[in-house]
Amino acid sequence: MKRRVESHNIDDSLLFELFNQAMPVPVQTILASISPISSDKAADVADRILDINSTSISTISSGSERNSSPVKELKSDMDLLRNEIKELRKEVADLRRSRSRFRSRSSTRRASSKSWGNRYCWYHSRFHEKAKRCIPSCSFKENPVPEE
Repeated sequence: MKRRVESHNIDDSLLFELFNQAMPVPVQTILASISPISSDKAADVADRILDINSTSISTISSGSERNSSPVKELKSDMDLLRNEIKELRKEVADLRRSRSRFRSRSSTRRASSKSWGNRYCWYHSRFHEKAKRCIPSCSFKENPVPEE
């Protein structure tokens, strides 16, 4: 790693950070406890730690593998959010449709009641001759009771 960056004039602390991120967590913990440490010294210590515990070698992961699980989680969260948005849009569309149906029914009712020519109050439109109450603008005419 150091040979690759020699020609680019990269600071030793940045090189150490990049190296440290590629190490397993236990190695990172040990390297963090040694302060100050150069990138060369960190490489030597990491080699010794990994030689002692050879099973840790399999736990070394590249940055793309480590970052893939959060990326996968974010993608699945995005998919869930997209599905929820689709469902909400369907619900809103259904509500709009049902409201427009309700409005059209009520407006036809109002239109037909106004086309009577007679403007009955609610009491007379509901109870006709048996209405006990009435309002002054009502045009309901009671039929005279035939005399016997």
